[in-house]
Amino acid sequence: MLLVTDSAAAQMRGILEREDVQGSAIRLTRIPADDGSAEISLMAVEQARPGDVEADAKDVDIVVGAELAPELDDKVLDAPPGGQGFTITPQES
Repeated sequence: MLLVTDSAAAQMRGILEREDVQGSAIRLTRIPADDGSAEISLMAVEQARPGDVEADAKDVDIVVGAELAPELDDKVLDAPPGGQGFTITPQES
């Protein structure tokens, strides 16, 4: 299961609290990039889709798309304090 740090969860809560964002959860999914590679995208959603997997996050609902979940199963999603963006690293044993 994807682990979400408190810092990343706080940034995602901030996204969901914005007036211009509609949704009660964050969904991570893979989208194709212009150069043929793939990027991870996040979007606000009202509910998970069939096959989505819940992430381990504090005080915010985060789900991972079924196509991306196996790749992120043993990872940690973090956000630098005061910064923009997120990092994904392997979980420590």
